[in-house]
Amino acid sequence: MLKSLRILIVVCCCANILFAHGGGLDRNGGHMDSRTGTYHFHGAPSIPSFSGPSSSGFMDNDPTGERRAARTEARKKAKERAEALKSQRSKPSRGDTIYLFHDVEIGPYQVTSFEDNDKNWKCLLASGYRVNLAKERIIRIEASANPQDFRTWFDRSGKFSLVARHIDHDKETVTLEKLDERQIVVQISRLSDVDIEHLKKIDNPLGEMVGSSSP
Repeated sequence: MLKSLRILIVVCCCANILFAHGGGLDRNGGHMDSRTGTYHFHGAPSIPSFSGPSSSGFMDNDPTGERRAARTEARKKAKERAEALKSQRSKPSRGDTIYLFHDVEIGPYQVTSFEDNDKNWKCLLASGYRVNLAKERIIRIEASANPQDFRTWFDRSGKFSLVARHIDHDKETVTLEKLDERQIVVQISRLSDVDIEHLKKIDNPLGEMVGSSSP
């Protein structure tokens, strides 16, 4: 009797385990447990496939590719400009020699154009290169083409100098224009002999009269 009771208990336990739910598995490999009211899997759960749009397509704000093409074209043009600039630097174009910048030690620099840059002269050389020449090393600027162009003017003592271009002169005075476009009038008698000779080159008739008057 006791043995039969034990067998009945074992059979009831097995029945609870085998028939705790009311059916088979769904397509995901699980089912609802009718006893506990929860959903569970038998084995590894199967993950359903998702056929919606990809994350890259969802985040893409340029579906036609126009912006991407524009960026590519911009990078291409930037690269072409950089290559052209590099070529110009490696092969500078030559210009006319308008000025001669006389250095304290070496021969004169052949300069096409220049501008004042504080303690330096910012120059475009006739060779095509751009350089900064220290003012303290340039003892004289000479206009090689046009005598009325910018050059260095000295006073008779040689202690004072001025970079300017000739505007006009008469028997007693000369009008000069500095790099900042301000004009000054200087007594010819205060100029160096080299500058007086230079005035004669500008205008021979006046040049014959220049320096004829007593200082």
